[in-house]
Amino acid sequence: KRNLAREAAEAEKAKFYPTSVKVSTKKYSYLNYGAGTDRLGGAKINYLPEGIVMYADAENANLYRVRLSQNRYAYIPKSQVEIKGKYSPDSDFMQDNVVLSGSSSVYNAGEYDRVSIGVGGKKPYIVKEYTDPHKIVVDLYGVQCNSNWLTHKSGLKSVDHIDVESIDSDITRYTIYLKTKSSWGFSMDYSGNNLNLDIKHVPDQLYLKNLTIGIDAGHGGPQSNGAVGLSGLKEKDMTLDMAYTLKSILEKQGAKVVLSRDSDVGMTIRERQDKFIENKCDIVLSIHCNAGGSPLSMLGTSTYYRYDPYKPLAEDILGYLLQMKDVKNFGMVGNFNFSLSAITDFPCVLVETLFISSLREEEMLADPATRRAMMENVAKGLTDYISECRVKEGQAKK
Repeated sequence: KRNLAREAAEAEKAKFYPTSVKVSTKKYSYLNYGAGTDRLGGAKINYLPEGIVMYADAENANLYRVRLSQNRYAYIPKSQVEIKGKYSPDSDFMQDNVVLSGSSSVYNAGEYDRVSIGVGGKKPYIVKEYTDPHKIVVDLYGVQCNSNWLTHKSGLKSVDHIDVESIDSDITRYTIYLKTKSSWGFSMDYSGNNLNLDIKHVPDQLYLKNLTIGIDAGHGGPQSNGAVGLSGLKEKDMTLDMAYTLKSILEKQGAKVVLSRDSDVGMTIRERQDKFIENKCDIVLSIHCNAGGSPLSMLGTSTYYRYDPYKPLAEDILGYLLQMKDVKNFGMVGNFNFSLSAITDFPCVLVETLFISSLREEEMLADPATRRAMMENVAKGLTDYISECRVKEGQAKK
């Protein structure tokens, strides 16, 4: 039976109304493409550093519509910004908000190549990494192009060269062409009047024994059981067990392993992100159990990635999981809206092992031998991916 009052209330919450406030980003704030949503939130663009001030000209119960440039808009959750005062809706956006870009340089900073972009103030940006050719494109909004010097220092390992162009009256695009064939993550932040893009170097010896692997056991703690099977099997317990199993397998091959959680404790996505970043993880794998559909059906296993450079890792892991008996192919999902996958600091793939909501697959998950076999296949996929990167980067022959 339809609840008309609830539907009306939800429709009212979704409406946008005019506003005229300045908002400033908090840590781990992210932009959304539109005002829509799903169970993991709106369609994310990318994270932004804290302290970026933008004009919000419309709002609903959960979102601000923010003006990136004179003609471009995006959306941002209200929980991720602080109000910094009012602005006049009649003000001249170009006159009051637009800054000039300055000189830029790129140099080897040790563990990464740093692209330092001169900007006359903290401005929002959209960044995307492409694979063919391998490049990173940064669009700076509210920034007019005045970059006449692009200095390239010697000794670069990740960056081949950078280019700049104006793609609108107040949008400046930097294209960073890369030498590498594989991606190991990058980070961005402002320092004074510079936006620094730090692109990780490819590890010198691409073998598992030289890498740090982060393993995220999904859910955890009294507030987050995750999915629960008909017999009472809890996702949080299965993921922690599989995380420890995968840790043991990888450590026997010489890898250093960092767990997001090592017991039944609750952790926010931000706490997980921070732990993996602080421990300088090279690759992160997030382990989950799926749910949905009829309990009589068997839907199978699946892998998820956000950014195209990490598709081969998701593909390799899925390929090995599908070699297991009675494991069906639920599919591989790109542009996945999971917040842990949305940061760019490291390659990240999420593995939905089996459907805990399926009677047969719950029975399989309850079997320690099945859980171990799944993690052994995840490890094989990871090892294959690293080997493929080693060949791509010229560290080994095919």
